[in-house]
Amino acid sequence: MFRGARRAGFTLIELLVVIAIISILIGLLLPAVQKVREQAAKLQCQNNLHNLSVALVNIGEKQLPPMYGTYKGNAKANIFAWMLPVLDQEVLYSDPSYFSAKLKVLACPADTLYQTGSNIFPTTPPVEYGLSSYAANYQVFGSPNDYNFNTPNQTTPPDFGMQGYAKFASSFRDGLSTTIVFAEKASHCIDGVNNTNYFTLWGYSAPRDGQWDHGYMPMFAYGNPNSPYTGYQSPLQQLYRGKVGPNLKFQVRGSFDNGNCDFNTTQTPHSGSMNVVLADGSVKPVDAEVLPSTWWAACTPNSKDKLGDDW
Repeated sequence: MFRGARRAGFTLIELLVVIAIISILIGLLLPAVQKVREQAAKLQCQNNLHNLSVALVNIGEKQLPPMYGTYKGNAKANIFAWMLPVLDQEVLYSDPSYFSAKLKVLACPADTLYQTGSNIFPTTPPVEYGLSSYAANYQVFGSPNDYNFNTPNQTTPPDFGMQGYAKFASSFRDGLSTTIVFAEKASHCIDGVNNTNYFTLWGYSAPRDGQWDHGYMPMFAYGNPNSPYTGYQSPLQQLYRGKVGPNLKFQVRGSFDNGNCDFNTTQTPHSGSMNVVLADGSVKPVDAEVLPSTWWAACTPNSKDKLGDDW
């Protein structure tokens, strides 16, 4: 008895059906993979901040390092430079020419501009400075009450108001667990309004000519704590006027792209929350819906203001 030959392969319709099913599965899988990657980046960022908190506790048992200035009798440097020895970076600490180094502990994986852009911001003289995805709270590490309220100019000492003297034991009357010391900040900040391109530089300091643009300092909350709407100005770049009070609230992922970055405040590359370090050493994700007044209260160590229920 004659039997027909067995059909081999797929018909065109069957092949198209298989392709359609695979496309649907890929479409369902990609968002899940992206979510896992985003969560991993957030966890790495939180781990970086945890390392900063441990380093701060180890270096500042009695007095915390300043935003910029002398510390324990040594020459002037900024806060992240002072923390290098307890971040296993003794070589960088002993030679400022290494301040252009890319430090993993200061690089958030979700900070795409840090990861894809140039790591080094060139300045002349004396050194180049490396980028940072994190910044320090000026209200804690600076000396906001010592700022000269006369309009800064080119003859103003470049480190005015930067030499802080904070101590764990006496400088946090509002509470260690309710005061932010470090927060996320975009390494590159493109401000289309003022047509400026700023960077957050972990080793930035006063150059030899004395002209210093505070806009490059790895800091936030640069202003008067007793007048919540008065930001301080850099002596070199008058565009940089720090923000305090309700205007200080951070920008979330997606809101500071395409030239909308406000370099006077902070930015988180994550969705839904901003990662911060509190003075008690804990790392906290602050919800993106937190009230501006609550965020400002968490930035002030001695203003006797209370956090809202949204904290």
